[in-house]
Amino acid sequence: MARLHFLGSSLLGAAGSAMVPISALLLFSTAEYGAFSVPYLIFALGWSMTLSAICDTWARGRTQNPIHNEWLGYSGALFTGAALAGILTLAVAAVVLGNWTNAIASALGVAANIYRLGARFFHSASRGPQAVLISDVVGVAVFILTVAAALFFRTGALGGVLGAWALASIASSMLFPPSRFRRGSGLVAWIQQRRKRIVPLLGESLLMDAGSIGAPLAMAPFLGTSNFGAYRSISSVAMPIQLTLDPIRPNISQMPPRLLLSRKVLFGVLGMAGLMALGCFVVLGFILPQLHFVAGALATLAKYAAACTIYVAVGFLGHFYYVVSRGILAHDSLVKGRAVQTVMHILFPFTGLFLNGLDGAVWGFVAANAAAALVWPAFLVRQHGRILVQASKS
Repeated sequence: MARLHFLGSSLLGAAGSAMVPISALLLFSTAEYGAFSVPYLIFALGWSMTLSAICDTWARGRTQNPIHNEWLGYSGALFTGAALAGILTLAVAAVVLGNWTNAIASALGVAANIYRLGARFFHSASRGPQAVLISDVVGVAVFILTVAAALFFRTGALGGVLGAWALASIASSMLFPPSRFRRGSGLVAWIQQRRKRIVPLLGESLLMDAGSIGAPLAMAPFLGTSNFGAYRSISSVAMPIQLTLDPIRPNISQMPPRLLLSRKVLFGVLGMAGLMALGCFVVLGFILPQLHFVAGALATLAKYAAACTIYVAVGFLGHFYYVVSRGILAHDSLVKGRAVQTVMHILFPFTGLFLNGLDGAVWGFVAANAAAALVWPAFLVRQHGRILVQASKS
């Protein structure tokens, strides 16, 4: 039964993470995808900072003191952070989307989804995967039904997806225990009490966001809305990686280094990366070109099938060992590793952009990820090399 719960939680969590970007990729024009990418990047920034300041900080503390289970402080900080992300999204989306209805929907989607993911992380890690199953089911069902209704009544793809994102995230969040507030239970108090654990994680996260979020946003004026949508659509092929790893991230955070750094796991990760890359190339290189009705952001991926294939392979390897590093790597190594990756993620795509426009930016992005994928394994071997050897012999 435990394995079924784990499998169900993984599959539903994967669907919950992927349904918004997949819908955008299938339904939006490149211009719509470019506009949608701005609030979605704000969500990615907010979730990245939430992971650092709240989720991973709590997980590290729980490893040191498993009895200290603090939903009270955790939920208060999570709610405050999610609300701030929603406010920022509303301010930016009102300008980018040019429509207050869509701006409000995107703000609610960002805030509610950050809260949902944070609550899911806590309850999955502390109570097991069965604790999040109902929430996952409701979120996926509400999203599908809302998008279907929007398409049936022809309310517009952009508004339909954003509205479905908001409703699904809110409905899913309501199935977790409510946030508990008391004096000193907000985000500021949380940070003050855990500053020593938060600062290194948040510093590394901000470096990551500078490369993965800040750099693409800085490229937008040079690319224009349509080309920016095409450029950002390349990153959407990372969805298989998110589908596989994000739902089980809370569980990975509780596994011992001896298991995570074994050669058996390494070979499994390499095998999975190869299978995903092969599937990506078959779909983008052979199947999509035969579907003449495919257009918009999705058609862009067929043009860059080779680049997407390489990106998927190196992305899975890099992301898995990044998740591992967040849990067990020394703080100074986290910051150093991320600093190296940030330079790559800024330098390579911008160099490609100025040398060869959109095509150069895409291949620069792939090259940056290929080089960056080796950073975390290198730091982990440096710190835990003996564990790798011992685990492989056991």
